[in-house]
Amino acid sequence: TCAVSPASHSQPRILFFDDDADILELCSIILRNRGYDVYTRKSSNGVLDEVAQVQPDIVFMDGRIPDIGGVEAT
Repeated sequence: TCAVSPASHSQPRILFFDDDADILELCSIILRNRGYDVYTRKSSNGVLDEVAQVQPDIVFMDGRIPDIGGVEAT
């Protein structure tokens, strides 16, 4: 699941939300090497606040995270 907002900064921002630390690390490395500004989140606690604060261009979310998954968050 993803949400897109208009870019208002020079480097594209991605918020990656997954409860699997290995996936977060791997995707972060790949995306940063391609020039993206990557923010990661392992827990659903505060993820909506982080979206408001970071204002990412795109959000990648695991659809099955405990408490709030990608479907509920969108």
